[in-house]
Amino acid sequence: MVQEAERGVQVIQERILTAQSHQISYVDNNQKPLEFEVSDYVFLKVLSTYIRHFEVLRHISIIAYHLVLLPNLSNVHPVFHVFILKKYVLDPLHVIRYDEVQLQDELSYKEQPLVILDRQVKQLCSKDIVIMKLLWQSHSIEEATWELKKKM
Repeated sequence: MVQEAERGVQVIQERILTAQSHQISYVDNNQKPLEFEVSDYVFLKVLSTYIRHFEVLRHISIIAYHLVLLPNLSNVHPVFHVFILKKYVLDPLHVIRYDEVQLQDELSYKEQPLVILDRQVKQLCSKDIVIMKLLWQSHSIEEATWELKKKM
């Protein structure tokens, strides 16, 4: 009984080592860590959209930066994780005009559909499902999504 338990533990340990070695092989060794300098400008990601660029006020740690926020975001904590920041490269198509996005206190916003670009009926078994391709407020045509009509 004890020998079976020990063998079971050995099998589990071997499987954990195998899983770890597989995960290590997926690591991109060429990926450089994101680093920004004080007074650099970075995009801030809110949900899945970069809303605008902000200035880096100071470098807190390897993964955190303090940004200069607009006065109407004074209730939002100004320190952000590096993974929701992106180096600012001047291109007006990358930035959503900030006044068009109504941010709530927790840095979220409600997406509003503007136009229905397409409509299709898909057949699933014996049911017809209506889907619509929607252009969302503050997004480009390339970012249009297919949504169920029921959810609209």
